[in-house]
Amino acid sequence: MIKRCVIPPRRLVVFSGCAHYSKAGQIVAHGGFVREIELWARIFPKVLIITVAGTDEAPADAIPYLETGVSFSLLRPAAPTTGLIGKVRLVALAAQWVAAGWPLLQADDIIMARGPDSLGFLGGVLARMKMLPRFAKYADQWQPFPGEPLGYRLQKAFYRGPWFGGRVQIYGNRDPQRPHLVPFFTSSFSEKEWLQAGEHIDRTSDVPPWRLLFCGRFVPAKGVDLLLRAFKLLLESGTAAELDLVGDGEEMPALARLSRSLGIEDRVLFHGWLGRDALLQQYCRAHLFVSPSRKEGFGKVIIEAMAYGLPVLATEVGVSRFLVNPPECGVLVMADSHQRLAEQLIQMASQPGTRRLMGRAARVRARQFLFEKLEHQYRKFLMTHCGMSFN
Repeated sequence: MIKRCVIPPRRLVVFSGCAHYSKAGQIVAHGGFVREIELWARIFPKVLIITVAGTDEAPADAIPYLETGVSFSLLRPAAPTTGLIGKVRLVALAAQWVAAGWPLLQADDIIMARGPDSLGFLGGVLARMKMLPRFAKYADQWQPFPGEPLGYRLQKAFYRGPWFGGRVQIYGNRDPQRPHLVPFFTSSFSEKEWLQAGEHIDRTSDVPPWRLLFCGRFVPAKGVDLLLRAFKLLLESGTAAELDLVGDGEEMPALARLSRSLGIEDRVLFHGWLGRDALLQQYCRAHLFVSPSRKEGFGKVIIEAMAYGLPVLATEVGVSRFLVNPPECGVLVMADSHQRLAEQLIQMASQPGTRRLMGRAARVRARQFLFEKLEHQYRKFLMTHCGMSFN
């Protein structure tokens, strides 16, 4: 079991596969990750991030760290690990990671192992071997899902069982049989942004066309292909509608081709990644936010949409039920079914009054998940589950 501490250890060491990049003389990373780590940097005097160096250009949402006391150890990233050769490469690379990470760990460290990725898992193993205080955060869908990679399942087994020896934050429900698994929810949407969103929620008109909004990465897990097929059925029902897709990713060319093959390209707008002001405009003119994911972790973008008073149509994956609390703030459908998605789109299109009520409730509920509450939640987690006390 995790060591109990009277005061916080001097340093938090984070093992994570979230790639970091050098840009204009600064280390940058995915904005949500950076903002979260900066909260931990307000709790611990020092934070060391043991991570991998990005080999391509920094993503559009990458930002630098502003909090002092954050340092980095950038390791060689993993090559593709598919197939037998890929697994051999990963084993060889893991040996290099161990050689680099082991001497960095000190007796007064506490370890955060972030999953699901190989480096985070390795951090959990090293923390166990060195008997250091430790906890983990599994920042992806905790419940099983079709096509789940073997590596994900092995890491869940490690964290679910007695081998890790520490608390594990999960995006899932409490398990009475495994009290070391701690349901935990996060956010990157601030109180200031929530208040600003409130200035715009009454500006949406019910004058056609009915506008649907998706925001996220264009990857298979997000199910944008399902949304396009469901949207075609919505148009065939006679509903005047338009679909705004905000984001980018590996599937974008294929999705554009799919919209053309379905004959709906004139009703689908691919916006790419948008800055805050441009994204705000999309929220302001949308009538419904759609999250068609095949799998999902926490779904931060759902909170953001709800803060703008948008009802939500989402698939029942991850913690979407907890966020949307249907039918209070929206509707959930089974994952990986464009027919079910279309049925609910058609039904919600005919119920503007119900949508408005859901949107108002969504706005109120979103305030439960604001960024400013996280530091208090982190401190409470450390005191309640890791035996720490703070001066």
